[in-house]
Formats: sequence, C-alpha cells, structure tokens
Amino acid sequence: MRSTVLSILLCVSAAACTPYRHEFHKRPAFVDKATGGALPNQVTLDDGTVLYYNLSDDERDNRFAREMKSFELRREEPDGSVRLQAVLPEHVLANALECLRAEEYELLWEQVLADETRLAYASDGKGFEEFKAFFKRNRIALARTLSRMVNGMATADVRMGYMADGSLRCELYSVVNRPDSTGRRPYAFTRVDLVHEGFGLKLRMIS
Repeated sequence: MRSTVLSILLCVSAAACTPYRHEFHKRPAFVDKATGGALPNQVTLDDGTVLYYNLSDDERDNRFAREMKSFELRREEPDGSVRLQAVLPEHVLANALECLRAEEYELLWEQVLADETRLAYASDGKGFEEFKAFFKRNRIALARTLSRMVNGMATADVRMGYMADGSLRCELYSVVNRPDSTGRRPYAFTRVDLVHEGFGLKLRMIS
C-alpha cells in the first residue's frame, strides 16, 4: 500500500470481466514548481485507467478501502442469473461460504471453483455430482472453517502466503484449532488454496 505505484484490478463489467485499474504515482517536485501546480492530480486514460498523482499515504489507503467496500461480490443479472466476482482472498471465502449456506452447489462449481480443479475432477473420472456430494456431506464443517477465516482475516487467526507453485494459501493457525478436553478439534478443515485466474481469484481446494 506504501509503494510508489499501486494498481487495483477490479472486475466491474457485467457483460465481460474487464480490468478497472487505478495507479498512484509521485510527481517530481520540480514539475509542480515549473508548472505552478497547474497539472491535475487525477487523469483518466482512454483505456479507463485512472492515474492519481501525489496523494498522501492516508489518501491512498482511504481510496483503496472505498473501492473494496463498493466492490460487488454478488450481482443479480436482469435475467435472474447470479454473477460472482472475487479479486481478494476474502472475496473467494465469502462467496464460497454464501454458496454453502444457500446450498448453491452448482454456482460454487461454476463460478468459485478454479478451472484446474474442475479438470482434475474430470481426469479422475468424476465431475459435478462427486463435487456436490463432498461439499454437501461436509457442508457444516466447511462452512465453519470458511466463517472463521472470513471473520479472522483482520486478526491473527489466519496466515496467508504464496506456495512454490504460485497458489495462495490461507491457513488457520494451529492455536485456533487446539483440541478440547475430549481431544476433538473444532475445525476439520484448516487450509484453503486459491489460484489467480484472469483478473480474479478462484478456489483450488479446501483441506
């Protein structure tokens, strides 16, 4: 967030997922001095990219927060269909959790799950029905993990990091899943792996 250039990619087109890009730059002081400060602090390019110049760190952070707050995770189209979008890990977790709560397994399969995972199901001679059976059978346990992760993103409950293959792993810290007096752990699933697809993130697996 403190870097000279910060780019935010958001899927904002209902017809096609197109990039909506914001870039933050530092304009050299001598340029402002030479022009008497007459240059604009915001410029929109033909491709929709918005350039911001000389915003303070707080201004950048606040603008980023507003963009994320206004981002639509779930959009209902005029024809009644639902479109899910995700560019941050918490977006994927929230979409997956909502699909589980509403038992929208087909929506979860088609719009939250990564292409490579669907292909892996196919290569094993399986498909949507096997996927649905697993998520339906483990619905409560999966929802419990996803809910804790969504609520714990801003705390010390969840750690995130990139794996060697480029996937992003969200994992509950072991202290969160300590066994109780009977030896049972509260969470059967503790890891969620995500992958980048296009301009967004998709769910690879939950383990």
